[in-house]
Amino acid sequence: MTRAALFQRSLPVIAGLLVACNDSPTAPNPDLDGDAILNVADDCPSAAEVVNGVFDTDGCPDTPADFYQVVRADVEAYWTATLAPLFPYPPVGTFLGYTAPLGSPCGPLVLNNAFYCPANAGVYFDGTFMGAYLAAVGDMAPAFIISHEIGHHVSWLLGWVPPVISTKENELQADCFGGAWARSADDRGLLDEGDLEEAVVALISVGDPDYTWFDPTGHGTPLQRVSAFAMGFDGGPPACTNQAFFDAFPANSP
Repeated sequence: MTRAALFQRSLPVIAGLLVACNDSPTAPNPDLDGDAILNVADDCPSAAEVVNGVFDTDGCPDTPADFYQVVRADVEAYWTATLAPLFPYPPVGTFLGYTAPLGSPCGPLVLNNAFYCPANAGVYFDGTFMGAYLAAVGDMAPAFIISHEIGHHVSWLLGWVPPVISTKENELQADCFGGAWARSADDRGLLDEGDLEEAVVALISVGDPDYTWFDPTGHGTPLQRVSAFAMGFDGGPPACTNQAFFDAFPANSP
């Protein structure tokens, strides 16, 4: 038997002797799972926070729902700071995932979708739909979807909504606002290598077919949506509201 193996076998005996030689037993491990949250404040002291790379203060392994809440908080913090010179930013009123058809003040919510409802400033999303993007593409895909829906909230606050602009322009503006937040997250070191590519994959997958480029009620083709995201990433929110943006994406032209 090696010295290391002998030492390992001796540890229980040594621990017992230490307890016997002291008036009180040895203190329990203050951080059993090694996640830097002491057991006394850790809701899950034997399970560290490692899923999705999100770290909060409850001490439990993070779920996709935890991740979405962290993204929501960061996106809204970004808009709180960005819009402060204009007005106090009012956060979204509802942020809710669902897994079955659901009603809202704006009507029925269908599956495989994410949606902004201006009637209650609510963001709704199919949790299965988001989870599929999380698993197949990466964490930036659902993060971008959240930033897009909150981008609709910002458009609504600023008055950039149909019929002032077309539905297509409104959707592309939300992509642009999502790009502006992504740039901020990147500048703050929050994005990992490959995250921007994940956002692009998500944009391409939800783009309208190219033959619908002329439809003012659409969401934009994959190229248009990626271009709108890039405009926000490169130029920030002002690039999403100036005339050059609307000239780049007129409602009835590619």
